[in-house]
Amino acid sequence: QLFDEVSAVYHADSPEAAATAKVIHRCLAKGVKREEAPALIASPLLAEGVPGMPSPAPEALAEVPEGEVSADAARAESAFEALFWRPRTPKPEDSGFMTVEVVVGHGNVIRY
Repeated sequence: QLFDEVSAVYHADSPEAAATAKVIHRCLAKGVKREEAPALIASPLLAEGVPGMPSPAPEALAEVPEGEVSADAARAESAFEALFWRPRTPKPEDSGFMTVEVVVGHGNVIRY
C-alpha cells in the first residue's frame, strides 16, 4: 500500500477542475464517515493563466501584457511551493502513517 489516506482534494476554480474534483472527492468519500472524508478545497493558486510565454508565441497570446505573464508566473510558483515543495523533517512521534493530497487543475497551470 502506497499511502494510508487522502487528506485533501485541491482544485482550480475553473468549472472543469471543480467538476473533476467533485467526482474524485465523491469516490474517495464513499464508505467513510463524513468527518473522515478528505477536504475538498478550491485554491485560487491553481487558477488558469499564462505563467510563461512560449517561443515562438502563438498569435492567440500576442496581446497578453507582460505584467499579466509575470503575475501568473508568480502565482504558479506559489502554487508549486504551497502544494508540492514541502520538505519536512520526520518527528519522533511520526508513526509511519502517510497521507497524500490530490491536486486537480486543467490547462496550462499543469504544464507550469
